[in-house]
Amino acid sequence: MPPVRRIALLLSLAAASPALTACQPAVHAAVGVGYDQQGRLVAAISVCDEDVTRALLQTDSPTGLVVQWHRDSSLHGSEMWALESSSDGHWTADGAGVAKLDARTEYSLWALQGEEGSNQGHVVFRSDDLAGLRPGQLLVSAHHPARVIDADQLATEGCGLNDG
Repeated sequence: MPPVRRIALLLSLAAASPALTACQPAVHAAVGVGYDQQGRLVAAISVCDEDVTRALLQTDSPTGLVVQWHRDSSLHGSEMWALESSSDGHWTADGAGVAKLDARTEYSLWALQGEEGSNQGHVVFRSDDLAGLRPGQLLVSAHHPARVIDADQLATEGCGLNDG
């Protein structure tokens, strides 16, 4: 290929790359899982814009759904709740909470808006990913890869996670 055509091809690919990254789904919440200060397994959500009314914990198995939580009013801001509880603060589970995670299973925790379930954000994890966390730490994701933060940073850092 002549050098001029090669340069033209590279320039056209470079011009198209921002459009390709702009096609990623918008993330409106940082979602995390970890441990509160008492060492309880918790879910955590920090809403950047929009709102969150439901959360799902699921696996990639055919049965998929582990538990679904509904919030009594839309979440704006940041909040954590115990996964083992069927009702904790504003969150109520459909059925029992989650007492223990299976070590061989990959989980996804999703933050959703409304009954139609518009995805606001999610985190993917295995129980091994949580093994090194201390009480008060969360594995949080707004974009991959997930990273560990202190739980008290969730509210101030949640929206900043969208940057990278």
